[in-house]
Amino acid sequence: MLQFSLFDVTMSFQVFTIGVDRDTVVLMAARASRLEHLDAINTAIVSLMADPKEARAGIIEVHFLPFNPTDKRTSLTYIDLKMHRASKSAPEQILNLAHNKSEIGRRVHSVIDKYAERGFHSLALALQNYLLAPKAGGPWEFVGLFHFLTILVMIVLKQLDEPLILV
Repeated sequence: MLQFSLFDVTMSFQVFTIGVDRDTVVLMAARASRLEHLDAINTAIVSLMADPKEARAGIIEVHFLPFNPTDKRTSLTYIDLKMHRASKSAPEQILNLAHNKSEIGRRVHSVIDKYAERGFHSLALALQNYLLAPKAGGPWEFVGLFHFLTILVMIVLKQLDEPLILV
């Protein structure tokens, strides 16, 4: 018996930062994604871009922090004209980074709950603009929420007498 798992991801998002548009949110989320060995969620985020190569175009990548159990988020520190860090993770992790957590916390949880009622999971995005002093990052800005619905499709095939050709 052969078993395959296929993931189909449906995604939408909400912007929380005034003056930030859809394209900027998608670009920052793609920058905070690992572009090699994409998983289903990173694939969905990067595929929102017209050209996925734009995620690293025009920037100098300083450091990529892959997901790990300590930080519980991914982030990319990069330089365009200034130094920035884009990070994505579970909303509570990103909310804890945000300088304005007390002002936006209720709204963030309200939006998450609204989507969760329909079966969506949420992923949050934050941006930090670095100051000129070494290792002195500025405050984190809670930029937005991505809401995604992952549909797990299980296909079970029985062993056949003839070879099976998947096209």
